[in-house]
Amino acid sequence: MSKPEINKSNPLLRASLWFLLVGLTITFLIYFKGILIPFIYAIFAAFLVNELVMLLGRIKIAGRALPGWFRSLLVLLLVISAGVTVVEIIAANVNQIIRKSPEYIATFEVLLSQAAELTGAEDISKEIQNQINPKNINTMASGIFNSFSSILANLFMILLYTIFMLAERGTIPIKLKAIFPNTEHQEDVNVVLGQIGDAVQQYLSVKTLVSFLTGVLGYIILVLFGVDFPVLWAFLIFLLNFIPYLGAFIATILPALLAVFQFESLLTGFFVFLAIQGTQTLMGSIVEPRLSGKTLNLSPTIVLFSLAFWGTLWGIVGLAIAIPLTSVLVITLAEFPSTRNVAILLSEKGKFEEE
Repeated sequence: MSKPEINKSNPLLRASLWFLLVGLTITFLIYFKGILIPFIYAIFAAFLVNELVMLLGRIKIAGRALPGWFRSLLVLLLVISAGVTVVEIIAANVNQIIRKSPEYIATFEVLLSQAAELTGAEDISKEIQNQINPKNINTMASGIFNSFSSILANLFMILLYTIFMLAERGTIPIKLKAIFPNTEHQEDVNVVLGQIGDAVQQYLSVKTLVSFLTGVLGYIILVLFGVDFPVLWAFLIFLLNFIPYLGAFIATILPALLAVFQFESLLTGFFVFLAIQGTQTLMGSIVEPRLSGKTLNLSPTIVLFSLAFWGTLWGIVGLAIAIPLTSVLVITLAEFPSTRNVAILLSEKGKFEEE
């Protein structure tokens, strides 16, 4: 007696298989995040290093470009030096914040008392004062420092992955040719990989440049206002600018709040917030679109969902890489007829330009 065949075209069965696949994927992402996060960051780092290597290739000495291996080595050394500098800056600034926290707390308590007198909410004021004390502030600052330390602890693995990826990039076409002996399939794969590479490289290069310029302008604004720790806030502005919507607001509100405590003036904090937020809006709404030439073609709703999804899975690390990962997914889905409709739903324009 023959076994009954499974009807693979059954919609319920297909939906069940998709749900199972999604569940297994999410479980895999959570369980192996310690391995996956450095690897994904290494991929993005390889794109940035490759972009910088190509820029250095335009420099010619005696009519000849610098050797590729020398350019790659130079860029890696610059990246390592920048990473070490960032660690030192964060450590020094966090220690200063811990030392000066009693001053900020005293100012905060004065402002809170004044607000309680105006509003008559003395009970709420006392409860907040009980919660805000040097011990809690030091604990919070130490927690922030430990979070950065855990991220920076992965720098060695990221660097190692990046070096090996750059070393093996020349063998990728050979491997693809062996995997897809059919010439037509090779061309399709090359088109998809080319579009993904161009999109990610464009996003990272433009976003890094815009974030850097935004951080520099933020530093100038903070120095002009005399806000403490301008280097730390400028670095946070640069870093959080990679997180759409939420990052720019957080990077703006933190130095503005410090300005309120430092100068005992809500008006000063408001002007600091206004100046930095204006810079963020100018760079994000005018400069970045002009530099990129085109958007990532992602629906704003999908952007928010992507931030929530990856943020839930991997925390602040997930927030930083949510948009490029989603962009890669949409580009990949758009290249296959069976999933193109899904890509259209996820897109902003409802269509994709033909290359």
